Amino acid sequence: MDLEDYRSKIVNCDYRILKVLEQRYNWVLKVSNYKEKNRKPILDKKREEGIRADFLKNMSHTYFKRYHEEEFIKIINAIMEVSRDIQYRKIYKKNIVLIGFMGCGKTTLGRILARKIGVKFLDTDYQIEKRLMMKVGEIFSTLGEEYFRKVESDVIKNIANGFHGVVSTGGGSVLNKSNVKYLKSSGKLIYLRSSAENIFYNLKRSTKERPLLKQNLNINYIQKFIKSRHEIYNKVKDYEINVDNMSMDKIIHYIYRIM
Repeated sequence: MDLEDYRSKIVNCDYRILKVLEQRYNWVLKVSNYKEKNRKPILDKKREEGIRADFLKNMSHTYFKRYHEEEFIKIINAIMEVSRDIQYRKIYKKNIVLIGFMGCGKTTLGRILARKIGVKFLDTDYQIEKRLMMKVGEIFSTLGEEYFRKVESDVIKNIANGFHGVVSTGGGSVLNKSNVKYLKSSGKLIYLRSSAENIFYNLKRSTKERPLLKQNLNINYIQKFIKSRHEIYNKVKDYEINVDNMSMDKIIHYIYRIM
C-alpha cells in the first residue's frame, strides 16, 4: 500500500465515525426534548463522570490507553461539550446576554449561571483584555476608549457568529447600535437593574479598575451615570430583573423561567 491508500482508509474511518456521530446527535435531540418537557438541567455531572469512567474502562486494554489516553480523554470531553451545546440550543434557543451598569453583578451571575446550566461563559471585557494582553484600565489610559470600543465591537460580532451560552457584557457595550444588533441576533438581553447604593457598595468591594469612574466613585455621580444609561438599557432589553435584595439562586431561577 502507498500513502494514498493509507489516506483512503483513514477517510473511510472518518465516514464511519461521522455516521455514528449522526446517530448520537439524534439521541441527544431526544434527550433535549425530554429535558425541555420535564424542566431538567442540561448539565448532569454524575452522568458525565460515568461516561468518562466507562470510556476509560473500555480503553484499558487498548493501544490508546498506553500511548494516547490524554488525547482520547480530550475527544470524549469535546463530544460531551458539543452534546451540551446541542441541548442548550434546543432548549434555550438563544444566548443569555446580561446587560446593565458596572457593578450590578453581570460577571459573577453569568459565570455561576453558565456553570449551573453546563454551557460556556464569555465575558466581553475579559475577551478584550485577553486579546490585547492588557487590563481594561490600562487599555483606556494608553490606547483610549475609542480603541477599546472598536475591539469590543469585534468581540461582540464574533459572539453572533457561533457562540452558544451565557454572555456578560461591559456596561457601555449597548450604547453602540451595531453591538445591540449583533447581540440580539443571537441572544436575549436581560437587563440587571440595580440601585446606585447597591452598585456603589459592589464597586467599593471590587478590585477591578473602572476607568469611566476615575475619581468619581460616589453615590451622586453613580446616580447621574445610571440615569444617563437607564433609558438605553430599557430600550434594548428583552427582560429586566431588579437584582437588589435578590439572592443569586432567585435570580437564576427567574432566568430559567423567562428563557
